[in-house]
Amino acid sequence: MHGGRYWGTAGRRKARRLGGGRGDTGERRRLILVAAIVLVVSIGAGTMVLLRAGSGPETQTPALPPPATQSPPVVGVGDSGQLLDAPDADVAQALDAVTALGATSIRLPITWAFVEPEQGVLDWSPVDRIVVAAEQRDLSILGMIAYSPGWAAVPGAAGLSALAAEPSSPALFGQFAGRVAERYRDRIAAYEVWNEPNSSLFFAPASDPVAYTDLLKAAYREIKDHDPAALVVGGAITSVVDSPIFMNAVDFARGMYDAGAQGHFDALSFHPYHRTTGFAAGTIWPESPIRQLIDIRQLMVQHGDQDKKIWATEYGLPSAEVPGTTASALIANFLTTWQELPYGGPLYLFEIIDRGTGSADPEHTFGLLTGDFTPKLTFLAAQHVLGQEIPLSSEASRFAGKAPPSLGEIRSPVYAVGTSLRQEFEDGTLYETDSGYVVVPPPIAAKMRQSPARPTTQFADGTQQFEGDTGLRAFTSPAGTFLVHGAILDAYDPALGFPVTDEYDTADGRRESRFQHGAITWSSGTGAVVTFA
Repeated sequence: MHGGRYWGTAGRRKARRLGGGRGDTGERRRLILVAAIVLVVSIGAGTMVLLRAGSGPETQTPALPPPATQSPPVVGVGDSGQLLDAPDADVAQALDAVTALGATSIRLPITWAFVEPEQGVLDWSPVDRIVVAAEQRDLSILGMIAYSPGWAAVPGAAGLSALAAEPSSPALFGQFAGRVAERYRDRIAAYEVWNEPNSSLFFAPASDPVAYTDLLKAAYREIKDHDPAALVVGGAITSVVDSPIFMNAVDFARGMYDAGAQGHFDALSFHPYHRTTGFAAGTIWPESPIRQLIDIRQLMVQHGDQDKKIWATEYGLPSAEVPGTTASALIANFLTTWQELPYGGPLYLFEIIDRGTGSADPEHTFGLLTGDFTPKLTFLAAQHVLGQEIPLSSEASRFAGKAPPSLGEIRSPVYAVGTSLRQEFEDGTLYETDSGYVVVPPPIAAKMRQSPARPTTQFADGTQQFEGDTGLRAFTSPAGTFLVHGAILDAYDPALGFPVTDEYDTADGRRESRFQHGAITWSSGTGAVVTFA
């Protein structure tokens, strides 16, 4: 797709078994890690007891043992649902891999359709089994509550599968979320409401921020009623632009706020997928994941949610499309640069294990491990970074403490354009230059975003000079932000006022810039000619 962007997470809910098709439990299932200690843990399957609504208290599945102490998640790994019906040995190996990676959390789908396939008939045992196994390894859990059973779905709506249909009743969805929070109180630290609702693949029949916000409100109230300490994470928005099946991530977040989402989440979540460009490097490109993230952050600040964070609850690369060396570099870069964002919350790599190693379908190859539990280069890269406690990059270290307080909150990681390093803040961009650090105001920084030129002067009186073989000056005024350079800049007279256009080609082959009080036209025959209006 456009720009190599990963536009969604299609197909993740169908194959829910680890390493399907393997016929033995020998060497192919050993976890080969750089520095792993295999923990042998017995995980009981539990006993399923089904009761219909009204037949007694909700004790369909045996009670769990007392909870273990949890620590807040920092870096985790997501599961696509495979663990819920995987053999015990596979669950053990998968979660041992998470701990060997250095991660401290898992993102676990708590699928409404699987827990309550018939109204009033609930089976918690698959989820219980993973919760206990995670606790035994001191892994915290982000529970992702989503996906409608047929009896609770909008009739005839199907996205990637029938499970993706929008719930017909926000109240019923909220009640289920409350039951989840009640059962896993003090065990699951945070809940994410739905998955990628700005995609009709996961929220059918169409992505709808108003309908999603209704679900979020209902879930928030019920979760807080049953577990006030649990965090509710809203959004789960994937980085996409408008198309017949996707809604632009920023527009979806704006639609949530317009629909009254404020006050009904403790954090927002985002999936900054991109298959070719590093997270920070995308800062120069419109609609890149980091640019959408910056815009969503600005929405939060505008609505008074500056104290809430954005969690990255999915990020990964499919080995079917991205070579291992490239993918490992992108994973390491993401882990490092995400930490530079003061508003960045926990992050989750997607996913633990392939659903189809060797498949041509990229959706089956996002795993950090192959189907026989062999670590990929992405696993080893992430393990290396986490083993160093996510060190600050040398570039970010150089920028630390250099920005004046007036610039406000950091909005982007440090990024490079050519040899030019810079970092965006709430109220300007900080450039590293040969003579020190120089602030560029937002309108000029946006204009110069893709240019490697660095400022050579401080901003003053609406203008700022930049590097350029023929000279380059940026002007900003209520009329807009424009660049003047070369012979036209040499001929510039302040009496012309500020520019109102960039330089452009005229119909007769000349170059021209227009100003508040005139124009400058250049041709090889006449040179620069100043005309006052």
